[in-house]
Amino acid sequence: QKLPAFNVYNLCIITPSDFRPILDKFFDEPETVEEIVSSIHKSAKGIADIITTPLLLTLLTITYKGYNKIPESPHEFYEKLFPLLVHRHDSTKPGFVREYKSQLNDAFCFYCSLSNKVTLSRKEAFREAENAEKITKIKAESQVSFMRDCVSNTCLVVEEGYEFHFIHKSIREYHAAKFISDRGISLKQKFYNKAAENYHQYKEELKYT
Repeated sequence: QKLPAFNVYNLCIITPSDFRPILDKFFDEPETVEEIVSSIHKSAKGIADIITTPLLLTLLTITYKGYNKIPESPHEFYEKLFPLLVHRHDSTKPGFVREYKSQLNDAFCFYCSLSNKVTLSRKEAFREAENAEKITKIKAESQVSFMRDCVSNTCLVVEEGYEFHFIHKSIREYHAAKFISDRGISLKQKFYNKAAENYHQYKEELKYT
């Protein structure tokens, strides 16, 4: 999109009225589409509100096919999404069993949140990965392999040229909040003090914590 020969346009967010036409392209069975749309609208905790892009609707569909139900809350959606995508990727490798290091991924999102980054240069991504290693005391094989894991295995981060992009800001926000929730009182106090000074930047993370 940075090539001068292309024009770049901002897309409008999708609304609930867009769900059915998009889902009709995913499924041949009208009853399946009806079940998903109905489940989204019956959700009491705002699933419809977070589905603002075709990609997020696609990810919601993946969780539906993986668990045979629509998540009942945004928290459940994000909680199930990461292991499901990893499992889908790993299931293509017979006999392969992954050693999960989810705290390292959550810590990476936490440091990206602190620096208010959704798009990172390679240098910035490697720096935040190194910060995540230090605070979790979990050593990745290398920063390069860690980022390759994020891009290739979970598909939650994409690489374009020399930059890494979270596929959606809410992905980063949820996993950053999860990391905060799992840490001790000292880090929580530091984060809440920082958030109190800049509520607008951290308001989504605060919803999950």
